[in-house]
Amino acid sequence: MKSFNVVSDNRAIVRVDSDVYSKEVLAKVVYWLSRDFTIMQSLDGKDWSLSLESKNTVVWDDIKKRLFQLLADYQMREIIAAETKDIKNILYIKAFANVDELLADESV
Repeated sequence: MKSFNVVSDNRAIVRVDSDVYSKEVLAKVVYWLSRDFTIMQSLDGKDWSLSLESKNTVVWDDIKKRLFQLLADYQMREIIAAETKDIKNILYIKAFANVDELLADESV
């Protein structure tokens, strides 16, 4: 996260580097924050810009910590998914393979 600027008691502007966090990661974070905030998002150069607005007064330090946690969590999930993609594909192929092929593999 590049910056977290509190505009008022119920509004903040967040800038997130698009080179660090993918569009998919940001979409998941926005989804989980959308329960508590109205969120406007845009791409400004290499940064995602999020405008978070709440109907209520907000403790922004807590929201900042939550935002860091969500970004890190979904970024790590994306990395793990990419690194385990081949293993998952092999498991799917084996799971749906013909029984004769499985028996032939066991005799080797």
